[in-house]
Amino acid sequence: MKYQDAPRPPQSTGWALHDSNQAGSSPPDFVQHARNLRNLGITFYKILADGENKAQRAKVYLQHGIMPIVRLYAPRPHPRHIPDPNHVKQYVDVGVRYFEIGNEGNLLEEWEEGAWYEVKRDHTDPKKKSHGAWMAHQWIQASAVVRGQGGLPLVYAATPGGHVNHTIW
Repeated sequence: MKYQDAPRPPQSTGWALHDSNQAGSSPPDFVQHARNLRNLGITFYKILADGENKAQRAKVYLQHGIMPIVRLYAPRPHPRHIPDPNHVKQYVDVGVRYFEIGNEGNLLEEWEEGAWYEVKRDHTDPKKKSHGAWMAHQWIQASAVVRGQGGLPLVYAATPGGHVNHTIW
């Protein structure tokens, strides 16, 4: 899809904010929060969701001209976490289009316990996958789930710096 064809909120400013780092946390009044965001010029908002717990919040944001990006949380999601299609569908059903399934794969803290070092050790064998190859494999599988439910998968965010530099990652 070309950038100019990607779904955008009405009168998009391109300005965005990220949700709390607590997947269960939400403001007490979704409508007021959406109004406050719009008053600040925010038209995109990344929601950190634990399953379908923030679907109604996403719906309210959409009603107020804010395009949610849903990051479906999983602890240490890399390199094997694949989203539950039912969770994706709950968000698509309220109008969400964008999904991020993983997070900061260039940090070893975002990898399953021991998996980072296992891959690093095996990386010397040309027949084994590198960290990037593991991530690409995971993204292809996860994005198929998202697309299968009518969503649009986004590339995982990388943290500045990291255990593998974000510009290389």
